[in-house]
Amino acid sequence: MPNLLSLIKRAAVEAVDEAAPCAAFFGRVESLLPFRVRVENRLLLEEDQLIWTGKAAESADEKSSVLLLRVQGGGKYIVMDIVL
Repeated sequence: MPNLLSLIKRAAVEAVDEAAPCAAFFGRVESLLPFRVRVENRLLLEEDQLIWTGKAAESADEKSSVLLLRVQGGGKYIVMDIVL
């Protein structure tokens, strides 16, 4: 059974996560077919993790910098736009 301190810490983390439903990141398109985006040289997002807006999908090419929003829960990322 978790102790009281652990429960309080978990509740605090969950409260912060609830208050911030998304986070912004910058990434770089590594390939178009299939779509792959690298975030901060440590995370490679595959096509099934990416939700492309129409404008971003039309304008993207390899090596484009993109603005991403992480959907709460972290499994999906919305590609908002190309960064110039």
